[in-house]
Amino acid sequence: NRFYGDLDQLVVLTIDTRLVPSAIVHEPPAPGIDALFPHIYGPLPIAAVNRATSWHRLRDAQWSTDDL
Repeated sequence: NRFYGDLDQLVVLTIDTRLVPSAIVHEPPAPGIDALFPHIYGPLPIAAVNRATSWHRLRDAQWSTDDL
């Protein structure tokens, strides 16, 4: 909710970083944010994706997940 409060759906990818040829940099998503997020600066090969999880917001504003 802190970063994606305005969205109703997300897809979260779990990746094998050993299969990503591009630079992966852990940095804040915006100025003044303490949390670090991995950002990939270049292509993400499909073979590096281990799992895709669909998140959707329920009526009570809670999130629910479904593996794709």
